[in-house]
Amino acid sequence: MSHDKWPDYLLYRNIIRKSLLIVGLWPEEKPKILYRFLPFPFLFANTFVTLGIIFYIKMHSLNFNKAMKGLSMMPSFLTVNLKIICVMIHRDEAITLHNLLDLHYTELLSDQRVSKAILTGSRIFRNLSWVFTLLGVIIISTIAMTPIISLIDQQSHAVNPIHYPHVYPTKYPWSSDPLNFSHKIHFFIEYVAVVTHFCASHLDALFMMYGYQMICQFREMSHRITHIDVMTFDITAIKQCVQQHQLMMKCRDIMQRIFGPILLVVWSANAISMCSFIFQITQIKSISIPMMMTSTGYVVLKLLQTFIYAFTGTCLTSESVHYQQAIYDADWQRNRRFMTSILIMLTQEPIILTACSFSVISLDLFIKVSTLLHHVDKIKFPTFTYFQFLNATVSYFFLLQAVS
Repeated sequence: MSHDKWPDYLLYRNIIRKSLLIVGLWPEEKPKILYRFLPFPFLFANTFVTLGIIFYIKMHSLNFNKAMKGLSMMPSFLTVNLKIICVMIHRDEAITLHNLLDLHYTELLSDQRVSKAILTGSRIFRNLSWVFTLLGVIIISTIAMTPIISLIDQQSHAVNPIHYPHVYPTKYPWSSDPLNFSHKIHFFIEYVAVVTHFCASHLDALFMMYGYQMICQFREMSHRITHIDVMTFDITAIKQCVQQHQLMMKCRDIMQRIFGPILLVVWSANAISMCSFIFQITQIKSISIPMMMTSTGYVVLKLLQTFIYAFTGTCLTSESVHYQQAIYDADWQRNRRFMTSILIMLTQEPIILTACSFSVISLDLFIKVSTLLHHVDKIKFPTFTYFQFLNATVSYFFLLQAVS
């Protein structure tokens, strides 16, 4: 890897690693007992706030606008809970996936023969992750600082009695007097939930990083197969390609088990959250510039989160198709033994990520690759596209308008 690219990759990887280490979701090799139980306090805090939001919605069930305020936050909390649970259940498989991809990727970067091909297009993956992280910091910071700013503003204006706001729109079934210790406990737990949201959001970036590392391995296989000496028939290179393709299929299966349920919920939850949030904005008579910037950032963040999954899935499938094309383009006609091996390798299906065997993770609206569509059409899966996600969001929004 070129010296100017290496620090960028390390910074990109370390941010994801350190964020997930905080909540115990990074696939650490041979994790200790304490690390395995680390996600539980964060899961408890997130569930605690989720129950508070449910009671808030129930209390304001007759006030549509306030109920929508709580409803817009609910899908995000359920998604974070699901992320934590999925990683905890499949922790051993996550470690296996990490060892198969991350360690091999580091080795590839030190190989001058393939490092240039591997780095092609890496910037867009890193930039998407940076933008996603930056928007997450802005939104989370706004949520965390709003109660503090409110208290400072009330004290500076000598407001009496002081209103102690919650971090999230919550209401608990027991007494929560601001002067009691219980309110401080609620306040602390809600801030733990803020940390949980920010750190768990890096699982989306981890999915994209793993997807890109799989893409790099397909590029390595394409380079190997196109540089085989046909006349000498390097059987070792053929075996390496076959074995590596089997490992990629194993990685695909693990990613589908870990991220498949998350993806289905993310797409549905984001559509609900976005339309609820946009609906709240349309009900406000006057909106300040900071609120407008925060609202825009929130909508863009949810769109980008969905885009990350769809974009990664499509790029991975496209690269696996390019690998098959590289196999076909090899000079296999000149050697009968080589021809037999190539024909067998061409029977391999392209790698296609699916969410719980329900839908293909794709971005058909933005990426139209004829060879990709040719192979995808052979597999009978309903395809949940990025366009369908946007269509669902708009449909939910107009439904809310009609109800109100």
